[in-house]
Amino acid sequence: MQIHLRHKKTPFRNVFYMLVIIGNICFNGFNMFAQNRDSLFVKEIYIKGNKLTRPHVIYREISIKKGEYIQKNELKNLIDQSEKFLFNTHLFLSDSITDSIRKNEVYIYIKVQERIYVQFWQFQFKAADRDINVWLRKPSLYRLTYGWLPMVGNFTGQNDRLTASAIFGWRQTYQLDYRFPYINKDKTLGLENVIYYQQGHEIGALTANNQLDYLRVDQEYLYHKAGWESDLIYRKKYQVTHTLVIGFDYYNISNIVRDTNPDYLGNNRNIIRVPRLVYKFIYDKRDYSFYARKGDLINFSIEHDGLPVLLKDVNITTADLIYRKFIPLGGKFYYQGGFNSEYDFQSQLPYVFKSATALGYRYDVTGFENYVIDGRAYFITDNELKYLVFSRLMHLPQKKILKYFNPLPANIYLKIYTQQGGVFYSQVVDHNSLENKLLNGFGLGLDFVTYYDFVLRMEYSFNNLGKSGLYFHFTEVF
Repeated sequence: MQIHLRHKKTPFRNVFYMLVIIGNICFNGFNMFAQNRDSLFVKEIYIKGNKLTRPHVIYREISIKKGEYIQKNELKNLIDQSEKFLFNTHLFLSDSITDSIRKNEVYIYIKVQERIYVQFWQFQFKAADRDINVWLRKPSLYRLTYGWLPMVGNFTGQNDRLTASAIFGWRQTYQLDYRFPYINKDKTLGLENVIYYQQGHEIGALTANNQLDYLRVDQEYLYHKAGWESDLIYRKKYQVTHTLVIGFDYYNISNIVRDTNPDYLGNNRNIIRVPRLVYKFIYDKRDYSFYARKGDLINFSIEHDGLPVLLKDVNITTADLIYRKFIPLGGKFYYQGGFNSEYDFQSQLPYVFKSATALGYRYDVTGFENYVIDGRAYFITDNELKYLVFSRLMHLPQKKILKYFNPLPANIYLKIYTQQGGVFYSQVVDHNSLENKLLNGFGLGLDFVTYYDFVLRMEYSFNNLGKSGLYFHFTEVF
């Protein structure tokens, strides 16, 4: 037998339910009223100065969207953030954003100054050595490259870039590169495709006494390399980028190189074919990407070279991690620090792949720019204190070509710095004495920063080998 109990609704309970409903309505209404009073409706966004750049590119890169509500107390931060986002596209020499508030509506006004995008006159004449400082020790006209690098930035007005290059001299290089950042409606996906070919009469065949030992034959090409690469770029958030890379590289060396260093391509080979698969992650919260003074940068990648089943020429997996921290200390003082690291999961590598996990190619410990240190893993930590000693906007003559540079900003930073690092390798060679040792460097320098993201670094550095010297470093980003 089941007993069913029925609770009789009382007038008190009905009154309680009504009070809850009325209170909820009043509470939501108060919140909506407060929100409307403290928020602004973005009524319109106006853009001026974009002769080539399409408006949707600018709308994509700013934090303020037409038709949205934003809080009044967040407006200034959103404008400052949007100005930096636009500048970091490398499309504009300068940009400014202002606002006009009418009742509870805000109008946004964006003014930009575009760069020179078409650079058919761009030529290259540079040292072919792995570092300009190495070339300056023994200058040689033979060790120079020269050529034509026509580049069309903002090719269709959508922040895309087309670059072709024909480089001659020490290393002949032919390359075609096209990058398109927005291939879908939401503008979160991009593509980049590269195809290239290289050949040369001289090659760094091996490392001896922590220096590259070159092999040269003028009668024949010692080195050939060809390949292609396709990048799928995903950037939903402004400061986070994911990239998937698929590529293929073909290496061909002469018998002379193989006989000099049988391990150059591994296993006494003349030819290897290397499929590549890479994943890259970038978290970039810097104020300005080419010369930051505030923010953080995390850059992680993992790469696998080779296909174990189809193409067994190589089987190499490499991971690297970079972190940077930038802090304004007040006044004109700034601090930056961080680390670089890379690790190869294979104990033995063909010589041609050791540059990825060696110091002396992409990265150096300060004061050790003249050395090559091979290994399967490296790390570098650095700390730097800077002072802005000079900052000026220089007004150039009102010529037609100079309008893209006028006014010209010039900034000079005085800095002191220190770095520590090392390269680790289980197969230590007697004549390469810097492997598995702690490297220390410190010094004093100047950074010159101007338009087109050009940075010249002049540094006088000391190392723990008792050596010192003046070193130059150039950075140029488009």
